[in-house]
Amino acid sequence: MEDMPTPTLFADMLAGCAAGAAQDMFLHPIDTLRARLDVGGPTKVGTATAQSATFGASSSLGNPARMMLHEARTVIAADGLLGLYRGYGLCLIGSTPANALYFSSYQVLKRLLRPAGFDGQPSAASASFVRDSAAGFGAEVVAAGLWTPLDIVKQRMQVLARPACQHTLLTPRDSVSKLEPSKASH
Repeated sequence: MEDMPTPTLFADMLAGCAAGAAQDMFLHPIDTLRARLDVGGPTKVGTATAQSATFGASSSLGNPARMMLHEARTVIAADGLLGLYRGYGLCLIGSTPANALYFSSYQVLKRLLRPAGFDGQPSAASASFVRDSAAGFGAEVVAAGLWTPLDIVKQRMQVLARPACQHTLLTPRDSVSKLEPSKASH
């Protein structure tokens, strides 16, 4: 049986970029709805009062699928389909390199953590759960260093309400300018 060629670091990074872009394209609208519901959304769907009024008084939590559909209709009515992609540009700018870092770091760490063979070189030993888990953990730490600060800004872009006269989506600069220390903590 022939050994498969080891992908290059560039190939790992390219695979990470492609996977991240594809994932974000399909899942960003769902993430936007989740973020809006987490904070109660502009329609306050996440509050018990609104849930009782919208989804029936007998349900204190509401049906999550109905809540998502209601929030999707609300966003589309207010901002069109682009409203579901609020923060998407920043998401691509941040998650594409973060996924490239994750994929390439994971492969590099797997190679580095491989046990040495008889000649002192890393062997092509079979996969190890502990080694792969450690490589995944290390890769996540590397990627999260880039992605986490950008994700906070992206989530703010997803949930901040637009002024009625504003016809463009919030920019990262708008989201960062809204980051003020809580007055309650002083």
